[in-house]
Amino acid sequence: QQSVLSVLVPELESNPLYRGIRFTDQTRNAKLARIGSFNGLWATLDLKEASDRVHKDVVWRMLRSNSLLRAHVFDSRSATSVLPDGILCPLWKFASMGSALCFPIESMVFYAIVLMSMHRCFDTIPTPATINYYSQGISIFGDDIIVPVDVVPYVLEDLQLFKLKVNAAKSFWTGKFRESCGMDAYG
Repeated sequence: QQSVLSVLVPELESNPLYRGIRFTDQTRNAKLARIGSFNGLWATLDLKEASDRVHKDVVWRMLRSNSLLRAHVFDSRSATSVLPDGILCPLWKFASMGSALCFPIESMVFYAIVLMSMHRCFDTIPTPATINYYSQGISIFGDDIIVPVDVVPYVLEDLQLFKLKVNAAKSFWTGKFRESCGMDAYG
């Protein structure tokens, strides 16, 4: 897991098509939460039990265009767990907290869902140009998600489509309060 992580994170953070994802620096989320609390343009969304809800099949499909990466990611993942009574139980979630790939993979999944939502909201076909454009207005740091307020209904619907749960108590898109990555901002 660590060897895949050591290649994956720098590659994603240096690629302009993934500018909306952060793995090592949460200051952009905090800054956008503060700005969103002032101007009302950005929503801060938080997910419940995010790592436990990312399904392995979603990750499998997301990585289909890079078979080598997909092979390494899934080779480093535990596919089963042994229960105390000795029964072998298949694991449907991609990874548990503590897995080196849990955070970056879940961030990638949430980023892909948000981009899908934005394309649906604005009725556009995904291209490198539209992804580049839309990624400038979003920020993903694990399950801390910042999106333009206009796309919130689409994002909520699509997150639920993938069986993810939005934490309503920690998600804000109306009023002046916003919270992300340790930044609590009001106006």
